[in-house]
Amino acid sequence: MTHFLEKLVFGNRKLVVALFAIATVFLGYQASQMRLDAGF
Repeated sequence: MTHFLEKLVFGNRKLVVALFAIATVFLGYQASQMRLDAGF
């Protein structure tokens, strides 16, 4: 099982980096749209 995951991640290194980059950009955009509301 570990060997399979290792081959999957390190065999497709560019794809994994691209997915993390896309996730980072998406989550950064979502965080920039957040508004603070202190009324409670």
